[in-house]
Amino acid sequence: MELRAKDLLLAQEEIDSSASLERASRLGASAAVHYTQALKDLSSLLDHICQTPDQDRDIDALFTMWFLILRYEACDSETTVASSLHLDGIRSFLSPYLEDDGKATEKKLPCVAQAMLLYTLYLDADSATGDMNSGQFCLDFLSRDAHDYISHEHLFLSVRSALPKLWGEQYPISELLDDLENYRPLRLHHLCQGSKLELLRLARSTTYNRNGDLKKLWRHVESIGDEFADILLLAKKTPSSGGKRLMWTVYFAALDFHALQILCSSLDTYNETPFKLEPSLSYIFTVATKALEEDPRQVYRFMWSLSVALSKTNGHSNQAWLSTQLARARVLLPRFGVPGLLLEQCGGFNVSNEGTQ
Repeated sequence: MELRAKDLLLAQEEIDSSASLERASRLGASAAVHYTQALKDLSSLLDHICQTPDQDRDIDALFTMWFLILRYEACDSETTVASSLHLDGIRSFLSPYLEDDGKATEKKLPCVAQAMLLYTLYLDADSATGDMNSGQFCLDFLSRDAHDYISHEHLFLSVRSALPKLWGEQYPISELLDDLENYRPLRLHHLCQGSKLELLRLARSTTYNRNGDLKKLWRHVESIGDEFADILLLAKKTPSSGGKRLMWTVYFAALDFHALQILCSSLDTYNETPFKLEPSLSYIFTVATKALEEDPRQVYRFMWSLSVALSKTNGHSNQAWLSTQLARARVLLPRFGVPGLLLEQCGGFNVSNEGTQ
């Protein structure tokens, strides 16, 4: 599907796109065949695990398969129901691990399985503000105590050092340094994601204390901005990635933060949050333009923040550019929705979406 995405993006830039579209179609058909086989393998593995004593490698393989299957389904507009069933299956499988934090059954998820579960939570969270039926899986883990080892917070803290745990002294120093560099922007993204889901919870709720809960969330978002002011400044000031993987994480996290601020202020119908919209819109446009001029393929990582910005740019000079970028991105992720439209359906706020068509 990654190769298919590359050809789909090429087709949008070419005058004669027939060759790229033909390759993309062929790759998509091949991926569908592998997807069907993966579903059969998943069923066989589940049967094997249920009939034999738990083996870490089997559990690791199971959660890896679940993640890859869900990743495929995120790129396929016809598998929404299947994704919901898989998430229900994961929830059911985890129930013995979640009871009393696994103490009663002495069940613990192995390291790789924890990483794949975290990435699965991220997949669900990424679709949460574009799909009324998504996000609850991740919200359930977000609501668990941060000290529970299967929680949104604890999984992140554990998984960030998963590779050194697996490789031990064989893990290269260069990779350790790279992991340390990436930690802060990854942490920023993780905290923004948690706040994004809390915002979604508020928007969906009909009983929340609008003043108290929103103010509490806004104070938390402000504290995130204070803690990661250096990351936010770096994303804006650096002229290019310089070929460093770190910078793409910095761009991704910084754009998420400013989009989160915009949505928080949109839910505040009483205008109690001290927020000015234009600087955040300008920031998103500046950073996204710079990043996508360097590597247009990264547009799928910026979809959420660009969608939020677009929902607030009716008549704005950047509206056409944002619409074009999102049209390109939705070729890759057709199931992605518009956050503003979703929250409006929740009754959270009114937002102009003329630019989303």
